Amino acid sequence: MIEFNDEGLRKRILRDIIPFWPTTEIQKFSDVLSIYATHPNSSNTDLDCFKLLIKYQLVDLDWIYGWIQMRRVETLERMELMNELLTTLSQSDIT
Repeated sequence: MIEFNDEGLRKRILRDIIPFWPTTEIQKFSDVLSIYATHPNSSNTDLDCFKLLIKYQLVDLDWIYGWIQMRRVETLERMELMNELLTTLSQSDIT
């Protein structure tokens, strides 16, 4: 289905093609969607996978909730680090 490394293409398939498939066809790929959901990337295709998994109730929703909570904590920590780096840069001679 979407076993490839091109994030842009994967994003288009997940957002523009798969949502229009019959539910029975999407259900066949719940394992693949679950795998991609657990691999964050800059294109947010992991979140697109979670969206499909939730919409079609393809996996345990508690499992998804746990993953999204963990991802949220990681994102907040990342934002704090980015803010720290921006503060450091703004105090240097480069700006």
